[in-house]
Formats: sequence, C-alpha cells, structure tokens
Amino acid sequence: MTTRRAESIRMAGHRISRSELYDLVWSEPAFIAAKRFGISDVMLAKICAGSNIPKPGLGYWAKLESGRIVERTPLPIRALGQNEHIIFGTLSHWETLVLEGDVEFVKPHFPEGLDELTARARALAEKAPIRRTLSNPHPEIAKILRKDEALREKQANSRLAFRLYRPLSDSKQGRRRLIILNALLKSLGYCGAGKARTRGDATEWSIHIADQVLAFKLSGDSDPRLDFNRGDDETPLTLAIFWWDAPEKLKLEWSDNEDGPLEEQIRSITEAFLVVAELRYREIEMFQYDRLLREKTESENSVRQHADETIQQEDSRLEKLTQGRRQELFHDAAKWKRAEELRAYISAALAAPCASEAVRENRELWAAWAMAEADLLDPLKCKDPKNE
Repeated sequence: MTTRRAESIRMAGHRISRSELYDLVWSEPAFIAAKRFGISDVMLAKICAGSNIPKPGLGYWAKLESGRIVERTPLPIRALGQNEHIIFGTLSHWETLVLEGDVEFVKPHFPEGLDELTARARALAEKAPIRRTLSNPHPEIAKILRKDEALREKQANSRLAFRLYRPLSDSKQGRRRLIILNALLKSLGYCGAGKARTRGDATEWSIHIADQVLAFKLSGDSDPRLDFNRGDDETPLTLAIFWWDAPEKLKLEWSDNEDGPLEEQIRSITEAFLVVAELRYREIEMFQYDRLLREKTESENSVRQHADETIQQEDSRLEKLTQGRRQELFHDAAKWKRAEELRAYISAALAAPCASEAVRENRELWAAWAMAEADLLDPLKCKDPKNE
C-alpha cells in the first residue's frame, strides 16, 4: 500500500472496509497502523480478530526486510451477518459519517443471491452437531438449570404447601423446551454465533450472529413454570424469529406439525437464522447507504440554496444601489435645473427696470448673494468646505 493510500485511510472518517484494513495491517507494522486510528496495537489485533482479518505473524517484518519472500494469509470471505466495514472511534453504524468535500458513496453490492446464500447457510448448518439431551448444555441453558436447582432446594426447605412456580425443567414440556433451545443454541454456536440472552421464563431470546442481533421466541399455549399446569405436557410449541417488515416468502416460524416436532427441524431453523442474519445486515447497509446519500443530497441542496440566496441578496443589494444612484441622478439633475433657472432669473432681475426693492437697493450685493445661493444648489459646482 502506498503512503497516499494509507493516509487516505486515516482520514476516511475512521470507517474502512475489511479488505482495506487487511491491506493496511499487511503493509506496515501494527503499532504504526494502530496510530492512524488513535488506538493501541493490542486493540487493533482484537478488532482484526473480531472482523476475521488475519495479521502477520511473528518474524514477518524481519523476513520481509531481509529480502525473503513471505506470503500473506488470504483474507477469508465475510461471514454471514458480518459487517463489511469497520468503524473506529465513537462513531457507530447508526450515526452519520461526516460529509466533507466531494464524498462519493458506493452502493453496497452483494454478489450472492438468495439461493446461493441459502446454500451457503445450509452447508454450515449441516455440519453442526445436534444435541438431543442436556448433558452438555449451552452456557445460558446451564444458567437456567442452576436456577431450577436453587428453586428446587428452596421449595424443599419451605413449609408452604402451595407453590405457584416450579422449576422449568421439572415439567415435561419445560424440559423439552430446554432441550430444543440447547440444540439450537449449540448448533448456532458451532456456526459462529455469539452470546445469547433470555428472560426469566426462557421464552423470549436474543442471539448474536456475527455482528447482528436476532430476537426469537419459543412458546406454547401455557406456561410450564406454573405448578397447576400439570396437563400441558403435550401442548405444541412454536419458534419464531422477530423481524419487522421481513421480506416475503422468508420462513420465520416453525411449529410442531406434519414436518415433525421442532427437535427434528433444528438444522433448517439454524439455516434460517444464518440467512436472516445476512439479510438483516444487507438491509442495514442499504438503509445506511440511502440515508447517507439522502443527507449528502440534502447537504448539497442546502449549499446550493444558500448560494442562490446569497446571489439573490447581492442582486437585491445591487438593484437597491442602482435605484439609489438613479434617484440621486434625477435629484441632482433637478437641482442643477433649478440652479440654472435661478441664474437665469438673477440675470433677468438685474436687467429688469422694475426689479424688486431688494434688487434696486444694492444690485451688486444682491447679485452676489443670489449667485451664491444658486451655486449651493448646483451639484456641479465645487463646494467650499468652509461653507458646508
């Protein structure tokens, strides 16, 4: 990577693609690359690991300086649901990037169609082992089982005969729920899913798949925790992924039906989770692109409108200035005409035999005064500052 390209990455709003960061960390030592983003090389290593970007190993730069040919570890394909861009600093994916200069936005492109995407997700799901028991529980399922054991001990030591709630795993349906959830969470974990969270009744869940968080629900017609629901063991269960305004023809719900119980649909459900995670990522990317493009257009329109208003204001100022100068011209011409008329009158008055008494008393003094008045009125006459 050239110095110019590295500098452009540093100045690119701290938002770069996986391939750009990959090129950067393989073009200069990590402690130099990290400074471009104001972070440590340890933090840069964590970011690369989280984005599945390989880094040079120990001795890479020494071998390179010695002239040895060292091959790069290829950049793996972006995982399903993984963000293509890495954002450094306080800027989040939902915040708008700073629009500076002539910024060009490239519309996100996803080469994999839905069929190819589904095939890729299916290949991952088919390799995942399916757990049929709770012998090796997922961490969140293990947490529920520990709470059940604590509740069981508490109730055993209680003198109260009436119990509203019972441990979830004590009922047939409750234990079945945990087995289904454990199988799904373990399967998704094998495919790269991260943390999972649930509420107290283990009905509503959220799970991280790459950089996306999906919410889902496993429910039936009754609550297996209630102690009086002893006959609900055969209640059908339904698992549904939450997605507001989801694409059409995308399956987001599974139930105990002719296709079999949910336990036998874990692979297809896992496949659907992976597909949904990728489609959610694409939806967010398109939303971001449309928003940035819209804000860029609005910014350009605002600049253009401001420029138009500035031009209009200048035109208005010049028009007012022209009108003022025109009025001043007409006013000066009128004053000059009055001065000329006044001089003509003075000449006529001095020649008239029947002049006024003021003229007859002292013609020279009156003529000097009258001509001075005409000169003061005449805009073409230079004025004496002393007379101003």
